This record gives sequence, structure tokens and C-alpha cells, in this order.
Amino acid sequence: MNKKLLSLATASLALSFALAAPAHAAATAKLEVTKPLGAGTVKLTFSANGVTQIVTAAITANDSAETKCTKIKDALTAKGYTVSNTCPTFTISNLPNGTTVTWDPGKTGEGKD
Repeated sequence: MNKKLLSLATASLALSFALAAPAHAAATAKLEVTKPLGAGTVKLTFSANGVTQIVTAAITANDSAETKCTKIKDALTAKGYTVSNTCPTFTISNLPNGTTVTWDPGKTGEGKD
């Protein structure tokens, strides 16, 4: 299992689970998605101000990088996150300052993501 931890120095992502971000918060996280090498569930964990939220997306082995990206973005949007419209690289914005994002590609097998 490949995990990457992205520390965000400045953060601001509209979190639907009551992360109270100051009005000046403006952090972002940029993700690049690659074609899956297998089926699995990708997981993004957001932690800020003592609150943690996990967002997951089910990925099939036949998904393209674009489809995988869209599934992840749809899962983030459903949880209230603000994401850019581009794929396979996209940006999550409006995260509270100090937010950490942990990316776990699960069994989809990508080291680059």
C-alpha cells in the first residue's frame, strides 16, 4: 500500500463536516491521477483543527485515468469539497489552514498518484 502525506502550509477547502475555516484561509491540494493497475478503493483523509474526514472512491481495473479522476472528484464534491474541472490533474481548494491530506491509492496500484 502506497501512502503519501501532503502537508499544506496554507489551506482552504469547504468541508461539509464543520471544519470552521477562517475567512482568510486559502489552501489547496493538487492531485495527479494515473490509470489504475487494478481495482480497489482510493481514500483521501483530510485532517484539520482536530477533525478528520475520509473520502473514498471505488475504482475498477478498466477505468481510464480520466474516469478514475472523475470518480474521485465526484466523491469529493459529494462531501462538499471544491475541486477544479480538469483531469487527470485537479486541485482541491478552500481547505482550512494547516490541513493535511493523506492519499491512499489502495489496491489500484499507482505510485505516482
